[in-house]
Amino acid sequence: MRMRHPLTSQSIRFPTHGGRDVGVGVIRAIVRQMGISREEWNSL
Repeated sequence: MRMRHPLTSQSIRFPTHGGRDVGVGVIRAIVRQMGISREEWNSL
């Protein structure tokens, strides 16, 4: 799955794990790559 930042149009790919949950560390790394704050992520 891919997500795009609404202001910068930067694309980030999310891994899919066959129905399993994605780990917290992976989510943190993705949020860091996107360059958004924790608050912005939580508001999505």
